[in-house]
Amino acid sequence: MRADDHAWAQAARDGDPHYRAFYHVLGDDEAQAYEADLLQVFPTTAPGDFTPVPAMGGQVWTTFYPFQWDLNWANPEVMLAIVDTMLRLANHGFEAFRLDSIAFLRKQLGTDCRNRPQAHYIVRALRAALDIVAPATLLKAEAIVPTALVPPYFGADEGSDWDGGFEPECHLVYNNSLMVAGWVGLAEQSAALPHAIVAASGGLPRGANWLSYALPP
Repeated sequence: MRADDHAWAQAARDGDPHYRAFYHVLGDDEAQAYEADLLQVFPTTAPGDFTPVPAMGGQVWTTFYPFQWDLNWANPEVMLAIVDTMLRLANHGFEAFRLDSIAFLRKQLGTDCRNRPQAHYIVRALRAALDIVAPATLLKAEAIVPTALVPPYFGADEGSDWDGGFEPECHLVYNNSLMVAGWVGLAEQSAALPHAIVAASGGLPRGANWLSYALPP
């Protein structure tokens, strides 16, 4: 099922204000203001970050492809709906949830809308809900961003926070750099780069680990 075929999107397209607020619907001028600072993910195959949807009365935020509507995580109803969905699936035996493109959860005018601090707060809230109700369920993050920005999705030690402790996020995070290094190692017939990436990928919090994957040639 495509994202714009989901029941929420269909209801939004049919004029339901509750579900319309689940998405970012902007006028032309507002969309252009955001575009000034946004980076293109697929500039050749899916240029731009917004898609005109006449039935929605504006342009819908679509970071990746026109049919992939970004959820409006600034709307607390979105958080409640996602938590409800995750807990129902966990109750049916789902053991892990992949948080796809986790760095793009929060939008803020005047920024590239990637890795905003609020994105980490969202993930912490999801983790807290699972820890309370379904503690054996894992969160795994797909954050295809510069390597230095990936480890924070395991969580962070907020020494000045209200409880002064570690704030956990995901149990597993894809190590995209190691995947790329693996292909480089095969091409160069050298383990030097993969070894360097592995050496730089330590220091993880307890109960967390990297997740690697390989793509077919």
